[in-house]
Amino acid sequence: MNKFKRRIVIIEHDEKFRSLISSMIDASGQYSLVNQYTECEEALSNVKKDFPDIIVMNIDFPKMKGTDAIPEIKRVFPQINILVVTDYQDEEIVFNALSAGANGYILRDSWAYNFMIHLNEIAQGGSPLSPSIAKIIVESMHVSRISPLTSREGQVLKLITQGNSYSRIANELHISKETSKSHIRNIYRKLNVKSKSEVVRKAFEERIVTSVGSSLR
Repeated sequence: MNKFKRRIVIIEHDEKFRSLISSMIDASGQYSLVNQYTECEEALSNVKKDFPDIIVMNIDFPKMKGTDAIPEIKRVFPQINILVVTDYQDEEIVFNALSAGANGYILRDSWAYNFMIHLNEIAQGGSPLSPSIAKIIVESMHVSRISPLTSREGQVLKLITQGNSYSRIANELHISKETSKSHIRNIYRKLNVKSKSEVVRKAFEERIVTSVGSSLR
């Protein structure tokens, strides 16, 4: 047995999905699966004992969210590589996870075909991203050069200027009403406005709508 196998911890509340990941890791023979957890709190309390090289984790949990757990893990053990495997591809969640310290972000819709490739990549110091996640990041970089808004906030702003209600915006972008409200609060703050009429006026006067229009698909 190779005692130098990289140590892996899984944090995933879905039992079936957790079992699939663990079986793939075990079958590879390249890694040592040291523990599995269904909640971030339990994983955090045992991270010093488990001392993993890599953590494979979801970010949606009933209690402590993965985006809150990631910076706590990194604060104690900055050398741990964290691979997020999740269904969530909302721009705000993606950037929260990556800015908190996640080293890779993979969507479940294609994880099974490339999971071990991504795991090997992160073990070698890479940062694996699903193509749609990479696209979100690139589009946000393009927008940020000419607008203070993220590409998702740009989409929300575009829909506001088209006269859509907040509920309609949430439905159109397939996000919750609360997430929609959060984006709108951020837009108001970044553009220094206090009402819908003000934000629409500023969007056109400063050509912010034009600059974000290309991010809408």
